Amino acid sequence: MEAFSLNYLNAIFKNPQDFGKYLEKVKNISLPDIKKDKCSTAYLLKVARGEVITIPKDTFKNYRGHIPPLTRAELNDLLMKEGGMPTGFEDNMLPSKKWLVDCLYSLNPKHPIFQDNFLPQETVALPAG
Repeated sequence: MEAFSLNYLNAIFKNPQDFGKYLEKVKNISLPDIKKDKCSTAYLLKVARGEVITIPKDTFKNYRGHIPPLTRAELNDLLMKEGGMPTGFEDNMLPSKKWLVDCLYSLNPKHPIFQDNFLPQETVALPAG
């Protein structure tokens, strides 16, 4: 079945980027940058079959605060715990920290790593007097 799926995909899509764009459109989800993060076709097949965590585009949120220093592997583990499903990424091919943080924030903005953080506010110097 897997070989058939890959042969079929290779006939339809020129590269994984095209397959990823197709999945984002038809499933209305946010995927990591396929080219930059080197997402594998195996990962994209898992996305297509609904075997991994995906975030709908309408609920995907960008986090702009600060978090404690965490590795991509630690963020991936937190995301799997929060989502209750595997992420589908291999340990040596994890997506960017930003995407992992944004996914975790989209699933649970009140997660402990986001607590006690705030966006720095711009300050305006007041004239003396």
